Amino acid sequence: RARDILQSGRIGKLIAVSGQWTTRKDDAYYEPDWRRDEAAGPILTNLIHEIDLLRFICGDIASVSAHVTHADQQFAKEDAVAISMGFANGAVGTFVLSDRTPSPWTWEMALGESVKFPRTGQNAIRFMGTKGALEFPNLVLWTHDESDGDWQKEIHPQGIETAFIDAYIVQCRHLCAVANGTETPRIDALNGSKSLEATLAAAVAASDGKQIKL
Repeated sequence: RARDILQSGRIGKLIAVSGQWTTRKDDAYYEPDWRRDEAAGPILTNLIHEIDLLRFICGDIASVSAHVTHADQQFAKEDAVAISMGFANGAVGTFVLSDRTPSPWTWEMALGESVKFPRTGQNAIRFMGTKGALEFPNLVLWTHDESDGDWQKEIHPQGIETAFIDAYIVQCRHLCAVANGTETPRIDALNGSKSLEATLAAAVAASDGKQIKL
């Protein structure tokens, strides 16, 4: 639905997106040695889902730069990363990711899809355009009354109701349907590879301290 809202022009031309996935994983999570390795950090474990989502809604990512910190656990894997993105359509974006910071701002907590993660209802991503802004995943559209509204005029929220679905069940059903040949994949291999490319670029940008062009 968020993609439809953006493509319909309700927030105008997309200018920027800001998101975060910040939570604190339990200590037992890190007991296996491999979960302390760089390849098990939140960039490769968690960011790839967010990148996939942003690409689906905003379009292809053209460039990535990033900064990481290891200040807390001092493992090979990162404690947090701040990512800056440039999209092919001219929009810019930022994303902050951490598995060491208690907060209500994750996709899982926003929606309460899993019983393992308590629901907060707090949105974690914001899309900003020339005519308005959209909070996500619990959709709240912010616009002025006037078509030429600006910062000196009231801006109003409009909650957009959508039917709740269990995403895990829907994904499993879709996978089975694809395997049985009754549906085509919603995300094909090319799209998946582009999301992986952008995620790996964020990891390289963080370690090398440079911008990566895609």
